[in-house]
Amino acid sequence: MRRLAAAVLVLLAAASARAQSFGDFDGDGDPNGADNCPYTANAAQTDSSVPPDGVGDACTCGDTNETGTTNVVDWVVLARALAQAAPGIGDPAKCSVVGGSLDCDAQDVARLRAALAGSAALEPVCRARVGAGELPARMAVAGDSITRGFGADCECNQTLQCILECAYPDLEQPEHSWFDGDDSSVFALLDRYRHFDASIGANSGAARSGARMRGGSDSFQVQAARILGQVPGPDLVVVLLGGNDICSRDCAQPGACGSPLFSDAEWREAIGLGLSPLVASLPAHATVYLGSVPRVQDLYAAGQAKEDVEDDVNCDAVWQTFDICRIATATGTVNGETHAQRLLAIGARQRRYNEILREEALAYDSNANGLNPAGVQVVAEYVDEFTDSVGTFTFGPHDINGSDCFHPSLQGQNAIAERLWRNSPVR
Repeated sequence: MRRLAAAVLVLLAAASARAQSFGDFDGDGDPNGADNCPYTANAAQTDSSVPPDGVGDACTCGDTNETGTTNVVDWVVLARALAQAAPGIGDPAKCSVVGGSLDCDAQDVARLRAALAGSAALEPVCRARVGAGELPARMAVAGDSITRGFGADCECNQTLQCILECAYPDLEQPEHSWFDGDDSSVFALLDRYRHFDASIGANSGAARSGARMRGGSDSFQVQAARILGQVPGPDLVVVLLGGNDICSRDCAQPGACGSPLFSDAEWREAIGLGLSPLVASLPAHATVYLGSVPRVQDLYAAGQAKEDVEDDVNCDAVWQTFDICRIATATGTVNGETHAQRLLAIGARQRRYNEILREEALAYDSNANGLNPAGVQVVAEYVDEFTDSVGTFTFGPHDINGSDCFHPSLQGQNAIAERLWRNSPVR
């Protein structure tokens, strides 16, 4: 399997190099001169404008509601999204029509309104239209067992064959990682970048199973130090942590037990302990990209649904046997809190953790906190609850594996890679 995966990786790299040689930046099979979205893959070349304007739907700047054209609905969607109201922006890489390529700010709202009134023109500046600008030379990641591809291809847990092939807890499968997995079953973030430049490197050595944003021997702070010790160093650092910060706790509310869900202050402090050394030591042109905390509150429902559709999976049994995320999976009353109360509290904390990630990213990126004088770019993937991201994606029964019914399946790993790619500030 490893040899096959290595062979596939070689073929992918060669194909990417050939695509660039023939002028196909996005690797979708359409050469740049004939591609109506040269920087955004769209093999179908769909152009919904009437009459067609030669710009594909996939890169129509201002198209916030994914219709392929720009109209008053797009203005409403963008204005409401900035006000933290539904619906969210379909693709943040398309929402900028003036100024920066991925800023999606009040200037864009005003320009959209003026263009609809006929007093101004939309500028084709959005990231989907103009491309990445300067691509990273080398990527690094701070992550946990999700980044390590834990149990991604394990489909069952009830037969002897399942037990032999997917013996929990020794299930790390880095070849299936959303970040840099080299198996063809996952279109990893690294592979997506290599469509543009096959020489881009990646190092996932800092990530550890069981890691948390806060606390432990593999916290964000510890992983940040590992990343800064990598040679050569990265100019794009992706962070995907937080699930274990929820699952490692014993109760939801302070006072119910000795280890409740982390408070705003505790979570914010942990982010800063990792971000501050990164922005102080990375090159000025570097980017730190904070992926959002996945929806741990969906774990129980996804597992129950998986049991309903797959006869050889028993999620309840494995959750209880291996004590997996008991704050979310244990039914009944624990530490005086019902299951429903705990799930409700987890959902509120998960959302708040993502809001704080965005708040801290903005504070560091603008140097409003005085901790980033070099100007290292810091961007959060999370926008709001209405915009698609890892933190708003609802994992269903086929998005979690059949071994521990907790970690992403191959389909789930692809879902993470897709969202981190679409929302990336560097593409």
